[in-house]
Amino acid sequence: MLPRPEKERKEIYASVLAQVALRTVHEVLTSDPDRIVNGVILNGHVRTVDRATGQEVSPCLVTLSASREQFGKLRLSQVDPAQCLRGLNALVSPNPYDLEPIRPIVEFDLSKYRLMDSMDVVAGLDSRPVLVKLTPTEFEHLIRQLFEAIGMEAWNTQASKDEGV
Repeated sequence: MLPRPEKERKEIYASVLAQVALRTVHEVLTSDPDRIVNGVILNGHVRTVDRATGQEVSPCLVTLSASREQFGKLRLSQVDPAQCLRGLNALVSPNPYDLEPIRPIVEFDLSKYRLMDSMDVVAGLDSRPVLVKLTPTEFEHLIRQLFEAIGMEAWNTQASKDEGV
């Protein structure tokens, strides 16, 4: 078996990136049968090592904002993923294979929050938790643990009237 030419590898990578972005938005919106979510903003980052510095980096390669109505009009089985992203006014790295970053639509600056040590809220709950009896701090820690359990990163901040960030 021969390796694929570099140009073809880059095209495949860009196509997969576009497909993953569209599928992610699709999954978010279809997992909400009550239609509570009106739209999705997606920042697609990839974790890698910067070959120039050897440091871990997480460049944003795709970012988009789509309303439920706008996305609902798409026939995903019939679209070209890259053209579909352009139609949604998404920003896509001009060279995603080379990990050239773009500026995300929304950026979270965690440096303005004072992070605090975590507590294990789940361990103190029985098999029938009464969520309304949790304090706001316990609830925030529970949400952090749930996010971490599904593979996401999450932090708790000290009480600062930050509206639950």
